[in-house]
Amino acid sequence: MKRLFITWILLLMVCPLIIAQQETLEKKSKVKTTIGVDFMSRYVWRGLDYGTGASAQPWTNTTFGAFNLSSWGAFSADGDYAEIVLKAGVTVRGVKFQIGDTFVHPEEKKDIDYFEYGNDSTRHNLSANLFFGGTPSLPVKFMISTYFHGPDKERDKVTRVKTTKQNFSTYILATYPFGNETTAYEAHLALTPADGVYRQDFGVVDFGLTIKKKIKLSENYKLPVSAAFIANPYDDNFFMVFGFHI
Repeated sequence: MKRLFITWILLLMVCPLIIAQQETLEKKSKVKTTIGVDFMSRYVWRGLDYGTGASAQPWTNTTFGAFNLSSWGAFSADGDYAEIVLKAGVTVRGVKFQIGDTFVHPEEKKDIDYFEYGNDSTRHNLSANLFFGGTPSLPVKFMISTYFHGPDKERDKVTRVKTTKQNFSTYILATYPFGNETTAYEAHLALTPADGVYRQDFGVVDFGLTIKKKIKLSENYKLPVSAAFIANPYDDNFFMVFGFHI
């Protein structure tokens, strides 16, 4: 299975670039950049709780034709948790191929060493990600994400101590968006195929429902807000997360 993961990661990195480069050259594309920040009551990601309180999450997104560069961060209000994510992607015929770099700051800020990328010493988790945005006849979105470099290592089956072998933890997500003119909903269900960072066997990682609305603050401005209900059956945990978005 792990050879299969390595093969699809290589294909993910090479094949889309060839097609997208041709599509971008055929179009008169312009660079478009957007920025924003989300303020969340806490940081819950893939059914796992990070930090101990409210989280500020700034982001940027730049597109040029089929290509995309983005950054995202999560910083807890009490300073106990900080994370930075950089991503580069390309979209080909409705399918997005992306490489992600997730860096979590160590608790001891003096030991950050951000530019250390050695596989056995880095704090960077590199991932290969594949997105499908659905179609009018099949309005379900799919995503698969696999770590392939960094601290995601296999654990001994008995002691659960990390080994030096790459684990290739994989997260498979399906989301179904629906709603009306005033409220948007998105239900999701996520699985993992094997022992990894999300759980110790095949099974459900998390499921839930996100609700999004815009609250009118003035004649010219509506504030986007969201509430998410997230369950992690493996850890017997449940979260409710509220946020507003600028």
